[in-house]
Amino acid sequence: MNTRSRMIIVLLIGSLLGLLLLAEGCGRGKPAPEGGGDTFDARGGPTAPAG
Repeated sequence: MNTRSRMIIVLLIGSLLGLLLLAEGCGRGKPAPEGGGDTFDARGGPTAPAG
């Protein structure tokens, strides 16, 4: 295998690893499916007086 072929293989593997890390980073930004993210209280909050 000559130098050019090795270089192409290394670049392909590097780009695939980079895409994998990018996808992993984007996936971690999402809230967890088991109740993660914003939590809202069941109680009513303070409201402005009517009228």
